[in-house]
Amino acid sequence: MLISYEWLRDYVEITESPADVAAVLTRIGLAVEALHGAGDDAVLDVEVTTNRPDCLGHIGVAREFAVATGRPLSLPDDSLDEDGEDVSDLASLSVESPRLCPRYTAGVIRGVRLAESPDWLKRRLSLVGLRPINNIVDITNFVLCEYSQPLHSFDLDLVSKHRVIVRESRDNELIVLLDGSEVRLGRGACVIADPVEAIALAGIMGGANSEINSSTSDVLMESASFDPVSIRRTARALGLSTEASYRFERGVDPVAVRTASRRALHLIRKLAGGSVARGMLDSCPDPFAPAEVVLAAADVSRLLGMDVPPGDVQAVVSGLGCSVSPAGEGSWKILNPSWRPDLTRPADYVEEVVRILGFDRVPATVGLRVSVVRRSPRERVESAFARFLPAAGFNQVLTDSFLTENEDSSLLPWGSPAPIRVLNPVRDGQDVLRRSITPSLLNVCRHNLNRGIDVVRIFESGPVYLRSGNPLPDEAAVLGVLSTEGLREVKGAVQGLFDFLRAPAPAWKKSDVPGLARGNALVAGSDGRVIGVMGVLSPAVSGAFDLRRPVAVAELRLDALVDRSGDARFAPLDRFPSVTRDVAVVVDESVPWETVDAAVRDSSPPLLAAVRFLETYRGGQTGPGRKSFAFQMVYRSPERTLTDEEVNSAHAAFLDRFLPAVRGTLRA
Repeated sequence: MLISYEWLRDYVEITESPADVAAVLTRIGLAVEALHGAGDDAVLDVEVTTNRPDCLGHIGVAREFAVATGRPLSLPDDSLDEDGEDVSDLASLSVESPRLCPRYTAGVIRGVRLAESPDWLKRRLSLVGLRPINNIVDITNFVLCEYSQPLHSFDLDLVSKHRVIVRESRDNELIVLLDGSEVRLGRGACVIADPVEAIALAGIMGGANSEINSSTSDVLMESASFDPVSIRRTARALGLSTEASYRFERGVDPVAVRTASRRALHLIRKLAGGSVARGMLDSCPDPFAPAEVVLAAADVSRLLGMDVPPGDVQAVVSGLGCSVSPAGEGSWKILNPSWRPDLTRPADYVEEVVRILGFDRVPATVGLRVSVVRRSPRERVESAFARFLPAAGFNQVLTDSFLTENEDSSLLPWGSPAPIRVLNPVRDGQDVLRRSITPSLLNVCRHNLNRGIDVVRIFESGPVYLRSGNPLPDEAAVLGVLSTEGLREVKGAVQGLFDFLRAPAPAWKKSDVPGLARGNALVAGSDGRVIGVMGVLSPAVSGAFDLRRPVAVAELRLDALVDRSGDARFAPLDRFPSVTRDVAVVVDESVPWETVDAAVRDSSPPLLAAVRFLETYRGGQTGPGRKSFAFQMVYRSPERTLTDEEVNSAHAAFLDRFLPAVRGTLRA
């Protein structure tokens, strides 16, 4: 933002050199990145943060300098001799979209004389990089640089029926802008129109069909406040960036809308003649209401760690333009000014006090208080799988939540009936919020396979968005795991994660899951609620994502992991040796390992320390329709070394209970 040193002196007394002014502004947070020229020709290049749009004009910067130096601020003359007709007899206003235009004002001045601007005005504009055009246009630019309030002047005779309409653009609406470019709009942009056509692209650029020209006599002066999001979206979509859009995207002072218009009409009458119509067309359905904050001197001392004289606090807050009144002993009631919507909490004012007085006044303290913050169960689970899964050979990925409709509908483990669409997708076509994290992983998998990566093992945790019957969706956190090495690897990783979390693993049962191959899909549930799915992708889904090899996936709700996880408990190392016994049990083909594992644990003798799965075997020794699970039993006593007789007795008792439970026999 270019600020003229000479221009700045119109609003505040400055005896310092341009370099000293730059130092003061930098100290209070308006960093001056460069200083061009010298003396009255000096121009300061000020870095203005996005939360301070009031400093995109000379008055805002002058106010900051004034409060930093304790000097009064002098505002420009905006007095008006309204000696013309009533404005409502000359023009009419209709704001059809107050959401896009919270405030719109229009004043009229008749009988102006278009001419070249005086030298002082051309000099001011040239110093800050603006090209002088004519006295009417130059005045609107001058006021923009004063108040940070963009204005636009229309030739009133070129506005059909002298009626201004603020509305949303229509599909495929065409407008030719002042720079000669022709743009075609979609629905939803904010335009200024008359009863016939659009005459300006609101907050960005005027239209060529209503511009000021050599035959202009009557001027309609627009000063407004537009929705920053709408202006930003339209400007980005059209690739346009103007002095006006730069300010509207950051927000303008809703009260100064009218003040800036009066200032412009005052200067037009002074430099171009004419008579100003009485009154002003003004649509403002929701007037500015300041935020009321009670600030106590004790809060200032507590947050800054030092005592600040109450007089200094009040001087700073008043200098910022706030309304300050007593609110009891040692406290003030403060109303923020319209140009500072960021001041809403006591801490905001404490920050302003120390910013203006100087951070160097805050004393240095030796010592640092440290407190241990216990992690939440959710944080412990996230930390656990972020450590376990990479150790198991899986790489963590990070994707966004947007998918195409076809991608999103490929796998629906959580049963949401319809997707949630977004109006402003990040990428064309990806306008659906995902209902499963697996399609996001499949996109990453395809990307890697297409680049010659043979083995892909990835995982991600993130939100999925499910319709809930409420205005806001159910934003469920899930964990997704993917491997091109088969379902056994995914299942092992999931089981290992539960073991790592010291959480009881859920019972997985075969079930049909849309998007997973029949016979290769497993579902885990608890109290009638699905908490996880896993399986191999169906051929249709693999083909839709152009995957050249089978892919196994799993998806778990994080809240289920949190509910089942336990705290770590440390125990001393075993003092005595263990004894192992191998078991090979033959069971029906339909019996899963989960059933065998559960039966082992239900039938386990007191000395059982662990069960280790070894392999699954199918062959001549098992017979048709049968299979064999091989596993190892580990026996150990915490008090003494076990004898073979004790282990054999315990193992025999175990087999007597276990084999009938699974309807199995020992393999020869």
